[in-house]
Amino acid sequence: MNLAEELETGGTKFEAPIRLVSSHHVSNPGFLSHRKGEFWFGRQHIAQNPFHEADVHVLGVDLKSISITYVHQDVFLLTVEFAVSRSFDQVEEFLGKVAEAFSSALARSQQDAWYGNLVLKLDVEGLRDVSPKLAGTLHIEASVQLSSIDTVPVDRRIFENLRWTPLTSIFVEGMRSPQAKSKFLFWFVILEELEKRVEFLRLFTPLLSKEEKSQISAMSLSKEAKSRIENVLNAPTTTREGRPEKLLRILQHIGLGEISNSDGKFTVDEAVCRSLIKQRNNVAHLGAVIDEHQLYRVLFPLAQGALRYLEKEGP
Repeated sequence: MNLAEELETGGTKFEAPIRLVSSHHVSNPGFLSHRKGEFWFGRQHIAQNPFHEADVHVLGVDLKSISITYVHQDVFLLTVEFAVSRSFDQVEEFLGKVAEAFSSALARSQQDAWYGNLVLKLDVEGLRDVSPKLAGTLHIEASVQLSSIDTVPVDRRIFENLRWTPLTSIFVEGMRSPQAKSKFLFWFVILEELEKRVEFLRLFTPLLSKEEKSQISAMSLSKEAKSRIENVLNAPTTTREGRPEKLLRILQHIGLGEISNSDGKFTVDEAVCRSLIKQRNNVAHLGAVIDEHQLYRVLFPLAQGALRYLEKEGP
């Protein structure tokens, strides 16, 4: 088998580092709690009794074997041998699903999630093909590791200019979250708060005139029905403009019609607003995927700018 054929067909045996990590810890004055996890097999720690099973059927895939061995500290090694050859992409997708399914199963034994949810984390950067190689074939392994250090200046002015509102906590939760969907939800909340502000009502045209509202209110209806209808008619969202157009107009009004990101200057238009709103509506749907370019290059700077406005203007 030559190199091109080997790269195309992939291998049958792969290994990747895994860890049991906690979603968060509880930190209060005088109290710190951090959940940790260790693999045990046959009532013994994996370090003393490695896990190994042959002929296993996992998530619809036949495996010749699956094993977990101890590496060091909180790192373990998951090794799977497939019945048929798999490409790297196929293996990465499969192991990702295994990690999620295993984490979901872990929830059953975690009756108290107050101290953090324990989940299985796959360190996909360490995924390796360890299939037996035919004599005379060329096998290439390569990986890249990138790390950076950001300089964070501090001075008196920085601390004296700090601002905080409950929305600050929501924005920072998005920063802390490792998941793209969670980041999106937290940061989009800041834009949704902008949409609720009464000072922007004058930018839009009500769906009905005062006379039309009066005519509807004068209809012979029950008190409850009339109250509900009036609430709808008087809601800030009941305008002739659609939501994407209104969001864009608000952003332009507070100076966010053009933003700066790592790619340079970016003009926000109605199509961008429509895409962000669509992602917000679809984020909980099965199979919905977040556009990470928009998440980090568009929503992140927009949420920052919106937060600065809201912190400055107050409730």
